[in-house]
Amino acid sequence: MMRAKEQVILVTGSTKGIGKSIAIEAAKEGGIVVVHGRNESDGHFIVEEIKANGGTAKFIKADITKMDECEFLINETIKNFSRIDVLVNNAGVILRADFIETSEALFNQIIDTNFKSAYFLTQLAAKQMLKQESGNIINIISTDSSVGQNDLSMYACAQAALRTLSKQSARLFVRQNIRCNTIIVGCVKTPGLVNSYADRDIDFSEQETITLETIPLGCFQTGEDIAAGVLYFIDPESRYISGTELDISGGIGIR
Repeated sequence: MMRAKEQVILVTGSTKGIGKSIAIEAAKEGGIVVVHGRNESDGHFIVEEIKANGGTAKFIKADITKMDECEFLINETIKNFSRIDVLVNNAGVILRADFIETSEALFNQIIDTNFKSAYFLTQLAAKQMLKQESGNIINIISTDSSVGQNDLSMYACAQAALRTLSKQSARLFVRQNIRCNTIIVGCVKTPGLVNSYADRDIDFSEQETITLETIPLGCFQTGEDIAAGVLYFIDPESRYISGTELDISGGIGIR
């Protein structure tokens, strides 16, 4: 049985990295996938890849750091598919700076991308899900939400805020048949991760061995590893699960 059959699944930040893997794997499982991002060529490429493999997808461009574009993304999804069954808050940016060097502009960019967008998209999607009397919200967060890094203090704070939003959403909507769960990600070698080092003139190839030493399982995760967790929460067999955190970090979260 296809785990996501005929479910309308909006995946933010899904033109590359983890989000791309989630979109592709959800479509393979019968999901009707809304691919989101800011790069049209990347978005249409993913949609065509999904369609070529027999799936259903549509790309919607939006800058979700802005409230009006969050509204546009949700409204366009409903306009095209009449409902939203699953919202995957995956979009995020990794920007490195020491705590004492973090500027207001950097603070706002990280908060707007990693937390504000998820907060208001959850709010907007929940309004539709309440009308449907069903829904499923999945937040993708980092182990940095509880185990920060010296040059990721603001990123860690934003991730912790998203972690709390998951718990609050689960509590608020569980009696309305809207579930909310969290996936905790360790280290996926995405373009965003590599670029976060490049922005500070650090060659990731030099950092790679050091990073691997922090992962108990000894290897990087893949986007498909995270997509497997998302599909677990999408699967109707998980209907009784809400307010849960699924740690897919390769053991980084072990205390």
